[in-house]
Amino acid sequence: MANELPRFSLPLRVELTGKRRSGRPIWKVLEEFRLQCRVGEAEYDIAAPVGFETDFASVPRFFWRFAPPGGPYAGAAVIHDYLYANRIGEREVADRIFLEGMIAANVEAWRRTIIFRTVRTFGGRGWGN
Repeated sequence: MANELPRFSLPLRVELTGKRRSGRPIWKVLEEFRLQCRVGEAEYDIAAPVGFETDFASVPRFFWRFAPPGGPYAGAAVIHDYLYANRIGEREVADRIFLEGMIAANVEAWRRTIIFRTVRTFGGRGWGN
C-alpha cells in the first residue's frame, strides 16, 4: 500500500433496497468499496463487496441532527458494518478501522472523536458481546 493512508479506493455507490432494519433504511453496495488504512503497525485493505447491505451508521433517531446515518462518515460506516457483520478480526481493530475511515473521509476531529468513543462504548451489542 502507498504511504497516503488512510484512503478509499472509489466513491461509494449504493442504492436503497426498500428494506428496513430497526426503522432504518437499508442500502446495497453497487460497486466494491475499499478502504486501505493502517492501525498500529498493521496495514489493512478491506472491501465491502457488491450486494453488501448496510444501514450506514446505526445512530438512534434522537441524535440524527448531530450524526445522521448517511453523514460524511458513510463510507467508513459501510466498512465498519462489513467488519461487524462478518466478525472479521477483533472488535477493537474494527472500530479503529472505522476511525481511520472517518479520517479518510475528512470528518472533523471533534465529530469523529465523539462517534468513535460512542462506538467503543455501545458497539459491543452489534458485535455480539
